[in-house]
Parts: sequence; C-alpha cells; structure tokens
Amino acid sequence: MEGKLIVVRKLYAYNLRADFSIIGQNLATYRFIAVDIEFPGTIFRSQKPYDIKKKGDKNYQLMKENVNSLKLIQLGLTLSDSSGKLPNLGTDSYFIWEFQSFEST
Repeated sequence: MEGKLIVVRKLYAYNLRADFSIIGQNLATYRFIAVDIEFPGTIFRSQKPYDIKKKGDKNYQLMKENVNSLKLIQLGLTLSDSSGKLPNLGTDSYFIWEFQSFEST
C-alpha cells in the first residue's frame, strides 16, 4: 500500500445508497471490517478516576449510559483483505468510508 493515496469517501443521505452498493460488491474480497464510532462527548461521568481493573462493570455501565443517551455523529468504516490491503475500486488510490450524521444535532 506504500505510495498510494488513501481517499476518505464521505457519505451523506444523498450518496449513501450508491456507496452501500460499492461496499457490498467488495465484501467478498475485503472480508475484514474495522469500525470507528464517534459521539459528541459525554454527559455522565464518574466521580472517581477510571480504573478498569477495579470496577470494570461500573465503567462499562457508565460508558453504556453515555452511548445510549447521545446521538452518533460519525461512523468510519474500513474494509481490508487478509493481507491488510484496502479496496482500490479500480483506481490508483485506496478507499475508506466516513458516514456523517444524517440528522441535525
């Protein structure tokens, strides 16, 4: 993949269907999927420092409350094959996807 440009395909409501089709056509070859989810922040916070070893269940519940209470603002999607190569869609570049929020916040 060295030397090739990685292009972020930004998806909105108007181009979503076309790119879902492109993603679907590439799933047979690029079977590994990485997902990155972005939220606008947090509204519920612990009074004590984060410590996964001592209070994993409580930290999980706190994170779950935030996720359930906030709207997703961005989702990143990366497809790759078993060698880690990204789809090139027949071009000299590689492609990943970024889904933008479809509602105003």
